[in-house]
Amino acid sequence: MLKKIFMNTKNPNGLWGKFFLWMMNKGHRSLSNWGFSHISIKSDDRILDIGCGGGQTLASMLKMVSNGKVYGLDHSLLSVEKSIKFNPKYVDSGKCIIFHGSVSQIPIESLTLDLVTAFETVYFWTNFKSDSMEVFRVLKFGGKFLICNEVSRKDDEDVSNNVFVKTLDLMVYSPKEFEEILESVGFKDVKTSFAKNKKFMCVIAEK
Repeated sequence: MLKKIFMNTKNPNGLWGKFFLWMMNKGHRSLSNWGFSHISIKSDDRILDIGCGGGQTLASMLKMVSNGKVYGLDHSLLSVEKSIKFNPKYVDSGKCIIFHGSVSQIPIESLTLDLVTAFETVYFWTNFKSDSMEVFRVLKFGGKFLICNEVSRKDDEDVSNNVFVKTLDLMVYSPKEFEEILESVGFKDVKTSFAKNKKFMCVIAEK
């Protein structure tokens, strides 16, 4: 029963899904703000947030790109619905477009985006390497891929007994694993940072 409830962090639906999306909008703000502090976003950038959840991160991005465009992608229909409701004026104006779909087949043309973000989502990707190839495809040359996780591990650290890792079957990658996989896809300058006194992890890779 507990696992069924917490699986709404992966694929929100129903009443529990609505609750978790509300929690995500509140709880993930500190992670996203910390993640954004590691990169420079230009006013005309085109950005995709993979796993856009309840839409709070999209809202933050929309304030940064006055002349740009923001896309959201989520495999949960409820998340798409909530993200649209959270950002109605930007969706209506066409500045924000939110897709229902999978990272394994991103519905955006190649060489389109300046930045792709993934907050609290790569744990759940079916095949991180092949899905990262999709991210690589849609980025412009010089574009960046930003990954931010609240559950993390350092090289050679064992997190298999972490309650969330066990309950949700999370794939928790180390800095070395991120670097090896992302570089094998074609990314360069893969850098990893950890927040002080927290388990936050930030990975930035450039195409």
